[in-house]
Parts: sequence; C-alpha cells; structure tokens
Amino acid sequence: MTQQRLRRLFVVTVFLACPAVAAGNDGLEAARRLYAAAAYEEALRALESSPPPVTDAGAIVAVEQQRLLCLVALGRPADAEQAITAIVQADPLYVPDAASAPPRVRTTFLDVRAKLVPSVAKYDYERARQAYEAGDFASASAGFARVLAIVESSGGAAADPVLRDIAVLATGFKALSDKAAAPPPAPDASPAPAPATAAVAPPEPAPPVVPVAARTYDATYPGIVMPAIIHQDVPQWPGQLGPVPHRTAVLEVVITAEGLVESATLTQHVHPSYDRLLLAASSKWSYVPAQVEGERVKFKKVLRVNFR
Repeated sequence: MTQQRLRRLFVVTVFLACPAVAAGNDGLEAARRLYAAAAYEEALRALESSPPPVTDAGAIVAVEQQRLLCLVALGRPADAEQAITAIVQADPLYVPDAASAPPRVRTTFLDVRAKLVPSVAKYDYERARQAYEAGDFASASAGFARVLAIVESSGGAAADPVLRDIAVLATGFKALSDKAAAPPPAPDASPAPAPATAAVAPPEPAPPVVPVAARTYDATYPGIVMPAIIHQDVPQWPGQLGPVPHRTAVLEVVITAEGLVESATLTQHVHPSYDRLLLAASSKWSYVPAQVEGERVKFKKVLRVNFR
C-alpha cells in the first residue's frame, strides 16, 4: 500500500471514529476498505447493503459520514448535501473535527449545516415545550438545554435571528422547567428567634427606583419594540355552542421578558365555555419579547377576537 493511500486511510479512520458502530456493521467496514482503495461506487453499494437502524443516531452518523466522503470524492454535491442533512438530523451537535476531517468535506458540511440548524433547533424546541406542557419537567429541561447547546455550537444566538429568538425562549422555559422539577425546600428546623424587648420603628424607606426590566409596558410607551408572535393559536368557535355570536372577546395578556405568558385576563367575555378555551390556549403562547432601549421587558398585550 502506498504512503498516500495509508494517509488517506488514517484520515478517514479518525474522521469516522465510531468503534462500537463499526464493530457491528459489516457494510460500513467494507465501505471503509473500498474507500481507502479509491473504489467509491463500490463503497456506496456496500453502505446500501447494510443500512443502520433508524433509532440509532450514532450508527446513522457513522454510515452517512462514510457516504459523504464517497460522494465528495465522486463530485456529487447534491447527494453529498443529502448525507449531511441525515447527519445533522441524527445529531445536530456533530461538527467535523478541523484537525482530522478533509478540508473540502468540512467546508461542505459546515455550509449545509448552517442552513439546517435553525429548523432543527426549532423542532427540538417544540418537542421540549410539549414535554413542559405535559408536566415532564426533567425531560423538558434536558430538551431546552440541548436546544441551547445547538445554538451555541452554531456560533451563538447572534449568528441567526431565528436562533436568537429560540435561544431566548429556551432559556426562559429551561428556568421554569428547572424550578418546577426542583424538590420542595426542607422545612426550617431552626428555633424561632426570641421576641424583641423593645420595638424600634424602622426608618421610612425612600421611593424605589423601578429599573427598566422591572416595569410592565404597553403599546403607548414611546420607542418600545413590540413583541412578535412565535406561537399564538386562537381556538375556533366550537360548533356545539351553537351559532357564532356577533360579539368580540377582549383578552389582556402579560408577556414576560422571556416571551412567555405570565397571566391572561378576559376584560370582555363571549361565552363561559369559549372563555375557558381561550384562557387555556393563551397559557401556551410564546413571543419574541418586547424591548425598551435594547433590553427585553415585560409587556401587556391586548388581543381582540372578533366573531361575526
């Protein structure tokens, strides 16, 4: 074997380092040997003969990595992009090592990954939010942490406006998940302090200075950047309640600096059953937070639901 072929085999072995997967996949092992011999088409056929389990992310990544190498070597960029898509979907946190991956493969991978990551992060965020709404706070916290790791692996939230908004929401929901999943504090067993022998009137406090982030703003505040809707599904009128009334529901929601709904109040009602549906739906809404002077703030939004 020539020195050039040995070097190629070494690069591929490091790039595709997955010993546990390799040991159980004869097609992958055969494809690696064929690739080292520059038999790229034969290597692709070997991979097709032994597809990985759809539930094994590590196996999918290993097989698609080898497929990617073959497709790049054959000059088939469209098919190479499909292999990269499969890798990113199986493991959004995977990035080829600059020290071991062939430069052309790494460049192609990063270009395609940058286009896919926002949609993958949004999908993972929605799954974590569903776990949160189902009361599975431990799984939700892990899911939101994964979303934040995906954002960070892509250069941070500043790299893409979609990632920035997802990072804000994931951070807020993770804090809520962690708080909900935490065990209640142990009761304080320390003895009660002895009563004071003499009461001293405290000095009258100075008027508090309310920081920007502590206030609740509305649309009348000068220069405010209004919150943008991410998820605001308004329930349809249920047919069992009879004909659609000629009325308007008015709902006031307070949106936190994390873009979540803190509270919702109906100031104009339509029907008791529909009112309950609307209030329940509002608890799941999410937004890009309002901003004042570049700082995210709490905002009171007035929503009108017209029935005609």
